[in-house]
Amino acid sequence: LFTGAESQILVQGAGHLTLNVSGAVDLGVNSTVTANVVAEGVVTLADKVNFTGNITTTAAVINIGSNNIVIGHLNTQVAVINTGDGSSVTGDITTVTGAINTGAASTVTGKLTTTTGVITTGATSTVTGNLTTNTGAINTGASSTVIGNLETGTGAITTGAESIVTGNVATVIGAIEIHGSGGGKITRTSRSKAGAVAGPP
Repeated sequence: LFTGAESQILVQGAGHLTLNVSGAVDLGVNSTVTANVVAEGVVTLADKVNFTGNITTTAAVINIGSNNIVIGHLNTQVAVINTGDGSSVTGDITTVTGAINTGAASTVTGKLTTTTGVITTGATSTVTGNLTTNTGAINTGASSTVIGNLETGTGAITTGAESIVTGNVATVIGAIEIHGSGGGKITRTSRSKAGAVAGPP
């Protein structure tokens, strides 16, 4: 499915239309779409797209361009999810084995969750929700804000310079390195020497 610049796919309420695509999806610059997308191929939203609906793939990357507005959930099983600089996502971002990367000055109002992937938030970005991974690392960008918890099982957690985390920072055996400020508890539950907790110099 390919749409040109300033294309429109509008339905009264995203739940009333689902686009099932056997290949890739590429929405052009300044497009407006109100629909759910279920795709077997890579889903790419170019810059300045207004998208209302959920985006789901099984094994393909989801790329959200710069300055997009997405109201809906982003979900893939084994691929990466990227949101661009200055983008806004209102919904959860979920992948099982892929990484999650949010762009600089972007906002996400929802949870970032992956089982084995790494979660990285961009500089000056804001996430209102928990960042959770079982075995992957969590890295927050410089001057970023997380209004929620950072939680991992075996991965390391690193917060960027002058960043803010209002919730708890917790790992079972991973290292924790804090370069910003935290409003909650910092917890490392294992006594294994594999991990360490470090604050700013």
